Amino acid sequence: MSNEVLSQDQIEEMLRDAGHIEEATESAPALSIDDYLTTDEQDILGEMGNICMGAAATTMFTLLTHQTNITTPQLCVLTIEQLSKEYPYPLVVVEVQYTEGVAGNNLLILKREDVALITDLLLGGDGKIDLSTVQMDELHLSAIQEVMNQMVGSSATSLSEMLNKVVNISTPVAREMTIKDEPISAAFSSPDDKVVKISFTMEIEGVLTSEIMQVLPIAFAKELASEILKKMTGSEAPLEKIEDKKPEPPQQSMPAPAAAAPVYSTAPPAYTPAPEQAAYAPPQAAYAPPQAPYAPVQQVYEPARPNNLVVNHGGVDVKTAQFPNFDDAAYGGNVQGVPANIGMIMDVPMKVTVQLGKTHKKIKEILDFNTGSVIVLDKLAGEEVDILVNGKIIGRGEVVVIDDNYGVRITEINVPPAETLV
Repeated sequence: MSNEVLSQDQIEEMLRDAGHIEEATESAPALSIDDYLTTDEQDILGEMGNICMGAAATTMFTLLTHQTNITTPQLCVLTIEQLSKEYPYPLVVVEVQYTEGVAGNNLLILKREDVALITDLLLGGDGKIDLSTVQMDELHLSAIQEVMNQMVGSSATSLSEMLNKVVNISTPVAREMTIKDEPISAAFSSPDDKVVKISFTMEIEGVLTSEIMQVLPIAFAKELASEILKKMTGSEAPLEKIEDKKPEPPQQSMPAPAAAAPVYSTAPPAYTPAPEQAAYAPPQAAYAPPQAPYAPVQQVYEPARPNNLVVNHGGVDVKTAQFPNFDDAAYGGNVQGVPANIGMIMDVPMKVTVQLGKTHKKIKEILDFNTGSVIVLDKLAGEEVDILVNGKIIGRGEVVVIDDNYGVRITEINVPPAETLV
């Protein structure tokens, strides 16, 4: 055997021939996010990511019963090729399409092993699985798809409120893939297509700490941020004012009454738009004195009127609203607010229920139920049971047997007023 020692270059050449080392390729230069997105656009997209991941944390906590924390987002711009080199291992990609309100694609990406842990918890496991033997099947993909559906649904609701219009999404589609081996989405036609990656650190207490990503096409990200910014700057406010003024075109020729309208808006609701148009329709009657055409109208809008204001001019009658006192005995009531005719419903039958106990089971455990299964309740043997009337607890008692029938002996009673039971 030769004692010649191989150089590092020779070792690498041998490994390369064996397929363990890829040929070095010239990496593409890193992209600066400031070249593609303004600071305001970055803030908007980060906030949208926060809303989406906040919904994710809530959804996962509800479904997994494990505390879930997701950190603040980190934004960057990169190409599909750079994304494939950054994540060369198998991933689970959940694609969501916006179908109404906005048009674009949103990708949520997780590691395959993380999806396996999450779905194991979702199906009643403890998250302790052998990650080296993980195989994604239809059950795993359907489970994570449902989690993402609830998460993105909450995000779409928030986006709808921001944009003040309906925003709908398609049903999320989950699939396992490796980015370098197949197209990540039909929305991207070239490895040079640029995307915005919003990444978060996700921690599920006692189970995993990993990364979850949101990927959007650069054009869709800019369009979305621009539309939200447009709404935030108040551009929708003038539109609302214009819509409010459409039924009142005569105000364009009557500037003085229109200016006084906000003062008059504090008056009682007896005034309606129809009488106002009638007042302005015949100018020769409403503005008879030519030398002071607007004087009577100014009197109508004067704020310093007494409480019992009554003005009748030009067909407009404005009065202070009078409200009856329904606590009065004349209206069939009494001081306590109990109807005087409560006796009329005393013969109405009501449902009395004795609740022996209850418990919570996971979906997996429920699916395993069969004849002979024993369900352990949250009540101890001999413990008092709840007595309910129309779903409201009125007391507690002990279970007894009377002539082969179960019964309950009341030990504690707190019957609410009759009007609250009906």
